[in-house]
Amino acid sequence: MVNYLRITMKGLQDKEDNRRALTTELSHDMGEVVPSNIIQEEDINFITRPLFPQLVMITCVNLGFLVYGMGLSHTAVLIPRLQEENNTFTLNDQEAATIVSIYSIISPLGYMFGGIITDFWGRRKMIILGHVAYIVGWITIAAAQNVSTILAGRIIEGIAKGIVVTTGAVYADEFTDPRLRGVFSNSMKISILLGILLILLLGTLLHWRTAAAIAMCGDLLAIVGFLVYIPETPSWLIRKSRLRDAHASLTKIWGPGRDTQVQNDIKRISGRIKSKENKSKIRNGETLFNFWQIILSTRGYFKPCIVKPFFIGLIFLLFQCFWGNTIITAYKVDIISKLKGDDDWIDSYIISLVITAVEIISLVILCYLLLVIGRRTIGLSSGVATVICASVLIGVLYYEITADVIAHGDTIVWVKILIFILYNFTAMIGLGMLPFIMMGEMLPTKVRGLGTGLIIGIYDVLSGVSVALYPSIMNAYGISGLFLLFGISALVCTAFVFLFLPETHGKRLEEIETYFLQPNIMWITGNSYRKVKQNEQSL
Repeated sequence: MVNYLRITMKGLQDKEDNRRALTTELSHDMGEVVPSNIIQEEDINFITRPLFPQLVMITCVNLGFLVYGMGLSHTAVLIPRLQEENNTFTLNDQEAATIVSIYSIISPLGYMFGGIITDFWGRRKMIILGHVAYIVGWITIAAAQNVSTILAGRIIEGIAKGIVVTTGAVYADEFTDPRLRGVFSNSMKISILLGILLILLLGTLLHWRTAAAIAMCGDLLAIVGFLVYIPETPSWLIRKSRLRDAHASLTKIWGPGRDTQVQNDIKRISGRIKSKENKSKIRNGETLFNFWQIILSTRGYFKPCIVKPFFIGLIFLLFQCFWGNTIITAYKVDIISKLKGDDDWIDSYIISLVITAVEIISLVILCYLLLVIGRRTIGLSSGVATVICASVLIGVLYYEITADVIAHGDTIVWVKILIFILYNFTAMIGLGMLPFIMMGEMLPTKVRGLGTGLIIGIYDVLSGVSVALYPSIMNAYGISGLFLLFGISALVCTAFVFLFLPETHGKRLEEIETYFLQPNIMWITGNSYRKVKQNEQSL
């Protein structure tokens, strides 16, 4: 009996550790920018909440990520339409680059605004505000009569993006059952790709003004959902001492007749908030008038166990700007047009839809691979395959220039298009998604929100700069030069994965943090988890 109880208790503890690790690991996954001052108050031990209200909530939240994806790839169809001769006004390459890049460059303002104000005003109201801003942006673009008005619409959308993404991620994190957060996190990524596919479809079939006007329907649906059905998060309401509203919010989550569960949730959340507030008061009292303590506290962020994963995650993500992810997303139709040349029998817009559909398929496959294969294996395989595709495409482009291929022009065009599709597939199944997934895995818990937000902010600015440079690269080096840059960047990124990226598959967050406490910087030096475990056992 004693052995039975010991085994049972150990199993329950292991299960609890895994659930805690999974919750923390995935709560800031792939693009979730959560400010460091927002603390998760939900206790993962509560009784599983009903599924239906959570599905409705995540659907409304995902509408924000859907719209984010639409804005991200809107220029892929907008710019070619604006450059057509029958348009009411035209724009040059520099104006086009500015319209494309400003969406990402301006978004950190939305991150900061959303992250700061959401603690004072509430998550629900901020999400609604973000969607209202998106609607203003879509209407501005749809009614634009000049380039300046379109640029203004893109600026408004960029700020709205920061608000919706930041606050939406926080809302989902506080509202949902911890055991479902990983699934919901992946659904946000899929929503972004679906948004890209949807805006490409609208831009292909409709006039660009009509496409922009229809695009705001996603925002309207989200606003209606939050106004009619979705309540404010109980955590925020309890923090603001609005217990009656918190009780009503939890009643809507649990449903009628579940007052016991509602009261238990209120007690747990209140207890955690009070505990964290007491710790914060003690910490502030110790450091309020002690300048040296403040300096020491700041220095704590520069420890190797924080700096190393931060820069590994940052550099890995910034490669997205060079091997083509950001540029292809913004200029997909134009790149396809350059590849097919003067062949009008291939519709660039249709091909862009096919490529986006392939990217969604690659993400679904990646979700399975992440469960059975290590991160390094996925990254290295994706990197090698991407480099091979880029090399083959460069070879075909060089052959087309130097050889007489007029008789086989249609065949060469199809070969280029198919290789480009394969290039996107091999890149997105690994290099395109791993940086977002591994940021939350590598960063220590106490700086995960701050570090992730800072990395995403830097990435957004640099991605805006990279897409702004696209016209200059094309004018100077052509399509072959562009893919030469992509291929070299993919090669360097693959080497970076091999040398520096740790293997996090199947590892608890505590193990990953312990790994970064070691003096080594490169993974290949041999100081892996096996040696960490040996050291722990010897203590």
